[in-house]
Amino acid sequence: MVDEIYKVLTFNNADPNLYNVQFWADFFKIPPATIRNIFNYLAYPVTDSISKKVTHVLYFIDSDLKVEELKKLLPEGIDRNMYLSYLEQDHSKRVIAEHGEEAGYFGSVEGFT
Repeated sequence: MVDEIYKVLTFNNADPNLYNVQFWADFFKIPPATIRNIFNYLAYPVTDSISKKVTHVLYFIDSDLKVEELKKLLPEGIDRNMYLSYLEQDHSKRVIAEHGEEAGYFGSVEGFT
């Protein structure tokens, strides 16, 4: 399933109503609750082939959950992208504080966003 992550997120972002949790549960023969638990924590960065910079990030769009229910989970005025950006920045700060310049792949760390 690890090899299929990019495909799953690409198809889901193209048509979240067709390629929803039930579709992938049937495809992988895994219960929908398990699929939801796996895919809701996945992200895949899409990079520019020339500059190698991240152009956007694919997240699983769970069309089965109602937008109103999702809004109740976060404080008013905050959406999922804002919250994920906050988590990335917070994680980056904690990694740098703990590991210093050894935290990155090549000896230095910049913020994830």
